[in-house]
Amino acid sequence: MYYLYGEQRYSSLSRSITVMGEGAVRTIPDTATIQIGVVTEGDELSEVQRRNALIMGEVMDVLGDSGIPKENIQTTVYTVQPRYHFVDGQQVFDTYDVTNQVTVTLPTVEGLGDIVDLAVNAGANYISHISFSLGDDAYYYKIALNRAIEDAVAKAVSLSDTLNLTLDTTPVKIEEESYDLVRPLRTLAMETMMATPIEPGDLEITARVKARFRY
Repeated sequence: MYYLYGEQRYSSLSRSITVMGEGAVRTIPDTATIQIGVVTEGDELSEVQRRNALIMGEVMDVLGDSGIPKENIQTTVYTVQPRYHFVDGQQVFDTYDVTNQVTVTLPTVEGLGDIVDLAVNAGANYISHISFSLGDDAYYYKIALNRAIEDAVAKAVSLSDTLNLTLDTTPVKIEEESYDLVRPLRTLAMETMMATPIEPGDLEITARVKARFRY
């Protein structure tokens, strides 16, 4: 989208072109986050909690044995929920559900499928919210921002050439318009006796600027 307008201040005429520039960078993510949980159910709450704690303990052990630091494993959900059904309008107790869930952060996307398999084999029955990110997205944003500025200059030059104007290619004003980090779609296909394939895809970092040039 291009904008062309003129400005007049007192006796001197100052004319300018304002354009939008966009730049993007695509890169492979280097950090993965996944939520791993254990859900147990039963009639006796203390027994349900005991089984849940036992299984989650085994899951935590295999995660630690795999080399994941303790500080990268954080409990994010622990709930005790009674379940009921209704008979003739009366609430009747069924079971207790106990959920214990941790968020695991991996400083690499390699071997994520193996981590899932280890956790499931240890008793985890809830896997969700697999996401990927960058440890230093600021580095890639700066690249995208430079490309956005270059795009704005190119658009301004194209406009000035079309209109036969003498353009000063040094912007007199630059405004950052937006910053987008498009995360990849995650796939999780769990198959019996096989490593779980997880494809991280690419991340796209996009920067947009508004730049004004004099002519």
